[in-house]
Amino acid sequence: MQQNKITISIIGVGPRGINLFERIIAHCFFDKKLHGKEITIQLFNNNSNYGMGCHDINQSGNLLANTICNQITTFPDESVLNYKFSLKGPSFYEWLQNKYKNNNEFKIDPLGYYSRKELGHYLCWSFNFLYSIELQHVNFVKIVDTVTDIQKGDDNNWILSTTDTQYLSDFVFITTGHDCHEYTFSNKKKMYAYPLTNIQNNVDAKDKVAIQGIGLTTFDVIATLTEDRGGKYIKQSNRYTYVPSGKEPKIVAFARSGLPLSARGKSYKELREQYKAEFFTREKILALQKQNKKDFQKDYLPLILQDMEYVYSFTFLKNKDIIKAYNFLNDYMMYETEREVVIDKYIPNKEDQFSWEKISNPLLNRSFETQEDFDKWLLNYLNEDVDSAMQGNTQNPVKACTDILRDIRDLIRLCVNHGNLTEESAIWFNNIFVPVMNRICVGPPVERIQQMLALVEAGILTINLGPNVQVEEKKDGFYLHTTFNTTIKSDFYVVAKVYTPLLDHSENSLVKNILNNNISCQFKINNYQYGQFNVDDNFNLVDANGNVIKSIYALGVPTEGAKFYTYILPRPFVNSTALYDAEVCVNHMFSHIIKN
Repeated sequence: MQQNKITISIIGVGPRGINLFERIIAHCFFDKKLHGKEITIQLFNNNSNYGMGCHDINQSGNLLANTICNQITTFPDESVLNYKFSLKGPSFYEWLQNKYKNNNEFKIDPLGYYSRKELGHYLCWSFNFLYSIELQHVNFVKIVDTVTDIQKGDDNNWILSTTDTQYLSDFVFITTGHDCHEYTFSNKKKMYAYPLTNIQNNVDAKDKVAIQGIGLTTFDVIATLTEDRGGKYIKQSNRYTYVPSGKEPKIVAFARSGLPLSARGKSYKELREQYKAEFFTREKILALQKQNKKDFQKDYLPLILQDMEYVYSFTFLKNKDIIKAYNFLNDYMMYETEREVVIDKYIPNKEDQFSWEKISNPLLNRSFETQEDFDKWLLNYLNEDVDSAMQGNTQNPVKACTDILRDIRDLIRLCVNHGNLTEESAIWFNNIFVPVMNRICVGPPVERIQQMLALVEAGILTINLGPNVQVEEKKDGFYLHTTFNTTIKSDFYVVAKVYTPLLDHSENSLVKNILNNNISCQFKINNYQYGQFNVDDNFNLVDANGNVIKSIYALGVPTEGAKFYTYILPRPFVNSTALYDAEVCVNHMFSHIIKN
């Protein structure tokens, strides 16, 4: 690195790349110590639509973002605790308002869910807004190509190889998002959900399609096979009716739990409102860590459940008597060793009390003699879930207490990031707790569950297979054996998840070469390998020998495992971890540059 000439590279300019780009420009703009430097920022992206990442501006408008529009932004605000400098810009909601300000027929709802296509346009606009900023000492270079290899150069720099060109860089940021390599099965009628064009192009109306999973990805598959083929939903009050186009196949969806994700409660919180934990606090977590407590289920989950019980009970009581509800809060806090007595006093009916078991596993201790019994229970359960979601995250006890899990994610990260759990506890956390958390608090908009019920009523969708379906693959199709001793045959089989292989199984050239060149390794705890690249607290890559590589960073999905839950876009006014993390690594880089 020459003292006054610095080249910085961002590989993959989707949402995380935008966050880094904004940070770098902000430092260059406001920090006078950098004004004497000649800085080049190389922006590598595998397509010309910089910023959109997986939010493709060419995809169907029927695929929805899973976050309300006023909780999405690409720009920082005063809540981000570690920012020295910041550039201002509109949130997704403000951008939509401006875009449609002259369209009287399209009123933007701050609590509305808008298409990922529209979100992609916002992300592209955000990148172009930043790219248009002119600084005399900073040069931007767009390189529309795929980086396939990174090697250490002779001058303590990096050699980045694309398809047919090499580039030099002093500092490198990897923000490539999900592995975009298309993974396939040997059986051509078995496929991963993405890219959705594979499903759209291969499945005919005469076919039956089995979908493994009833999560967020499944709703994309269903939309592709219904709305994208001309089907229409008609909404009357809180009920949807589906009008088929005649081009839809029959669809069967099933999950290990036997249940779809719970609908997201309609948000009635203020934009800046976020639950502040009373029990699962930063102070208690740090105190437990000082005692070397590393068992999530034993040490941390009880604190989370106390917060959930606290919120559930208050919400339940305030709907009946607000004074009684506040008295409960005081007693719950005061009588720490007698909380069960407090609960019984204020909510004497056990069925009305908070139950983690009922929320996390509604099928626990239930048995069904016949398929018809389960069908009746399932439809009732889904309709109750719709009603609860419509009441929202401040009025319905279940939706209120599950919504706080989203608000306390940073505290969960504090417990689990960078190998803070034992190997056994990390396995439990990833395989047991995270799927439950996803099902109860990061589900789809309530409209998706209402539409699912409409498709069931129209005879297009079947979701009543129950838990633990056994799949048998034969030459003539896929046989789904249910717990009710019935068998359903399908022509196609869709695995409804984003495939993220173990790093050493990846077909991505960049990933393979980073591992082969020992620039990083897969994150692991003892013998348990999971997630993506190993990084330290500054997001520098860590190699297989435990050495921190100071001038190369990763952020977002490539760090999943070392950091928990990276699949998010920044949210305004809540000290978003995506914005905070971008400043951590950019400030670390510029501190090194200024010092030298």
